[in-house]
Amino acid sequence: MSKPKTTIDLVGDEWKLSVDEICARYGTNATTGLTTSQSKLNRKQYGKNEYKDKNAPKKSKEEKEKEKQLKEQQKLAKKAAKGEKKEEKKKDDVKKMDEHYGTISVLRDGQVAPMSSKKLVVGDIVELAAGQEVPADVRIIVSNGLQVDPSAVTAGSPKTMGINSTNDNPMETDNLAFFHSKVVAGSGRGVVIAVGKSTKSAQLQKSAKLVQ
Repeated sequence: MSKPKTTIDLVGDEWKLSVDEICARYGTNATTGLTTSQSKLNRKQYGKNEYKDKNAPKKSKEEKEKEKQLKEQQKLAKKAAKGEKKEEKKKDDVKKMDEHYGTISVLRDGQVAPMSSKKLVVGDIVELAAGQEVPADVRIIVSNGLQVDPSAVTAGSPKTMGINSTNDNPMETDNLAFFHSKVVAGSGRGVVIAVGKSTKSAQLQKSAKLVQ
């Protein structure tokens, strides 16, 4: 039985670009994020963040509690903006959507707000903090002692993330964080560069199946 490659072409040169270049590529802004209109265009072009990995690591009690708190914040924000009646109408749909994907703080239209990870699109600016799971493949653009454990994806060990490329191999560079990796310390921000079936986690799983 052949072993799957540890380096495969799943991204282009995102880890080699400057912060300005990576933002320009996906029509986003490091300080204000995507606009609503651009997010719709990016979703159409790059796809949705939908991929149910049967081998995904189970969330800890602490992670579930943090997601629950974020969902409550999301619920309160929607009630304030749209009114309680509209919120109740969408309650069931939101519950189903968040069931698997969880929530993440996202910068859009100049505002940071909790959002279902399922709604993420390429170009979104996401905030990462200790205890979270990386919600998509992300190019780091801000690191405040951000440490990520990539072992669920690459079998590597926890490392401190930065904004610059440190390796020609995208699996080894310190400025890419992959879907299913765990944030173990610090905080930071990143640009989503791949979602759903286009993430390394999804592609590696597919690659492993093909060589079995």
